[in-house]
Amino acid sequence: RMLAERLLLRGGAGGGAAKDDSWWAFLREHRSDWLALLLGPAISVPFAACYAALVCSPVALQPYFPIVLQQIMWSQFAGAVLSLFMGQFVTTTNMDPLVAILFGQMAKRSEMLFRGEPAAYFPNMLLVMPLTTGLLGLALYAVGRLRLAFMLRFFPYTVIGGFLAGSGVLILLESLKLAAGCEVWDLAYATFWAQPAAGVYSLTSNWSQLLLAMLYSYLAGVAREAHTFGTPILLVFCVAASICVELFSGGLLPPRDWFLSFPDEVSPWAPFQHMAEGVTMFRPTKSIQVELILSFVTIMTVSWSINTLAIKKLVPLRRGLRQCDEQAEIQSLGLVNISLAALGCHASMQSFKIPMMMREVKSGDLWPLFNLAMSLLLFVASPRAIVQTVPRFLFAGTVVRLASDLIIEWLIEARQRIAPNEWWILALTALAIAVNLSLGVLFGLFMTLVHFAVEYSGITGVVRSGSLREVRSNIERSREEMSLLRQHGHGVQIHWLSGYLFFGSVTHAMDEVRLTLEDWNVGIVVLDFSMVPAMDASGVYAIIDVIEELRQSPQGATLVLCGLVRRLDLALKNAAEHKGTEALMFHNLDMALEWCEAHLLDSLAARGVVSRGRTPSLSKINSAGNISGMMVSDDEPSFEELWSRLLSQELRQLDPERRSIRALQEAVQIRTLRPGEVAFRFGDKADEILILVKGSIEVTQPPDAEIGGVQPHLPRHHLNPQKGDVYVFEERRAPSRRGAIFGAVEYVVSCREDPESGDDGVILQSTGTAINEAKVYVLPFLKIRALEQREKLVALVLRTWLSQLTAEALLRRCRHSVHSGGPPGSMDIAPLPGGLKRELS
Repeated sequence: RMLAERLLLRGGAGGGAAKDDSWWAFLREHRSDWLALLLGPAISVPFAACYAALVCSPVALQPYFPIVLQQIMWSQFAGAVLSLFMGQFVTTTNMDPLVAILFGQMAKRSEMLFRGEPAAYFPNMLLVMPLTTGLLGLALYAVGRLRLAFMLRFFPYTVIGGFLAGSGVLILLESLKLAAGCEVWDLAYATFWAQPAAGVYSLTSNWSQLLLAMLYSYLAGVAREAHTFGTPILLVFCVAASICVELFSGGLLPPRDWFLSFPDEVSPWAPFQHMAEGVTMFRPTKSIQVELILSFVTIMTVSWSINTLAIKKLVPLRRGLRQCDEQAEIQSLGLVNISLAALGCHASMQSFKIPMMMREVKSGDLWPLFNLAMSLLLFVASPRAIVQTVPRFLFAGTVVRLASDLIIEWLIEARQRIAPNEWWILALTALAIAVNLSLGVLFGLFMTLVHFAVEYSGITGVVRSGSLREVRSNIERSREEMSLLRQHGHGVQIHWLSGYLFFGSVTHAMDEVRLTLEDWNVGIVVLDFSMVPAMDASGVYAIIDVIEELRQSPQGATLVLCGLVRRLDLALKNAAEHKGTEALMFHNLDMALEWCEAHLLDSLAARGVVSRGRTPSLSKINSAGNISGMMVSDDEPSFEELWSRLLSQELRQLDPERRSIRALQEAVQIRTLRPGEVAFRFGDKADEILILVKGSIEVTQPPDAEIGGVQPHLPRHHLNPQKGDVYVFEERRAPSRRGAIFGAVEYVVSCREDPESGDDGVILQSTGTAINEAKVYVLPFLKIRALEQREKLVALVLRTWLSQLTAEALLRRCRHSVHSGGPPGSMDIAPLPGGLKRELS
């Protein structure tokens, strides 16, 4: 299109010159792309030759090295063609040495099975390799198509790092074997312990190539750090030096056994002829190693998917694309490998070395075409001349460099990045993978899960502990009872649990419960499950066992459970029924503590510690901003009885003649509520005080009514939202009993509002609905204000009482913030109503 625009703009008689200038400008613009003609073969051919040598590591396959190499050259050419049309990057394909090692191990395992049919061995192996490529392609396509790349994060770092480090060890051993011509262990044994059968010359030659491969690997790393093109320049220099030595020595040096065997020319179509034979002689039971293939497909899918996510940072996108869609790229990689399998090729991934080098020279986006042309030339002309010219220690050294990079990054440097325990698991996984690929992966997963279970059991379970000395219920009690609870509250121990509980963490928690019982004064143990989303069956039955164990203890202790989500509550009840025992469970910690306090005070009274009966519990402001109900008699209390009990302390000190109660009686009204009738509604203006004297009212707070505060983020897949499952601390519904007072706190705040400000007044923070037929006393705000203006004693008694309740509510929330792990000195007053919070601020 650029050329057409240039020609149309010039036109006329000078069109020919314009055409020449345009072509010259086009070639000049893409002059850097021509470097792909050199860089492509300099990188791809050594990898291809080493890849083919690794595949042919079994003795039975070594004579077929030229044919396998020809198949690899065909794979590189076909991959280069497909990469022009598939994917989002300007790149080509690359062969992974780990795939070569897998095929080599597969061929080694199958070699024993084909001893009775040696003619069918190589054709079957040549056919199975594309079939495995197709399975890998299908797995990659499924990951991209179904957008499953998010599952990659569920693979532990120790397994992925161990796999890559173990792969580096495998590649290192195989590449050193390629350089030495035999296994390194066999070479060392023959040198130091056994009598060498091949003589000193052979051993010297093998050790020389091994050392030269390691030296070349080191120099390649140094050259790469020095310059982007350092590695290909070093390779060209070493090949030129080898040619010069051969010329000056008359062909004596380097020895011919230093080169890979490629005696005769190979037809480009030879691999296809052998694969056609493999179709007719296919033996799936002998050639297909299911365990090895499935392990390979799984790990390579993960590895190549992660590699795709990393390549987007290194390789430029095609023109017109602004960002990379990782899922679509993984899907394209799967399609490429499916297509390669259909063409009889080996598995290929995106190349990032060549694109990185081309970007350094500011190349355009046409270099893949030049690389494609060179791949076609190498496939048609055969790389026999290159293989016969380049010593095999250079091929081996190239792969040794790759293996060293994997080992250094994922094993040696990982020591500084992860915890020591995890590093040992990573190292053991790498060692296991180097011994056995499939079993090594399973070993790594098993060791990681064991480590996770041990570590997680130490951070879940009991996260806080206390007693009734520090933590009380929302029921206010007399000073005498408060003194008794402080003195004897150690007998009730409270443990807060958190996190998902399984056999490991529950075992730790139950050990702490048993440790608590070593104190003979402890008779009750409370477990709060408010922050526990779920628990496995082992944990459920472990708790039931501890309930029975505590009952049989010398002090006959009791285990109290509270704060359970609905599913866990049902599981514990069913397990207790199955065991033939009874579990004492309460809805929340406040109700459990109220029972514990009553039980402790009753036991003290039975032992004669308390000289008289317990006093009725007093009122307190709850999280909805209402005054919680009192323990009143079964008979319907009168207004004077209620207020006398509510203001007992204030009346005794400020109004012993109770003139304020008689004055309030003049303003009180009686209202009857039908079941389901709304007594007050969230968001409405507060204009009256309601006192519940009969029936019950359900108080509901919308989630947004809670002002401030950070909501905990907990897993919810264990909860059933269709059945209304929520955590106990998230509940916004609570029944109020007789004696509860609504609107008193709002009245105090409304007295501070400026009538001329134009505000709507104090807004109610909850909704009250009658559960059954209810009766309430009503005190309108206007009548109370009028009484306060007329009778100052009413204002003094009423304001003193409400101020004390408000101060106690604030202190409780400050104490709760400290116990819940808030920052020192912080005050969590989020549950208070908005108006009250402003007053306190």
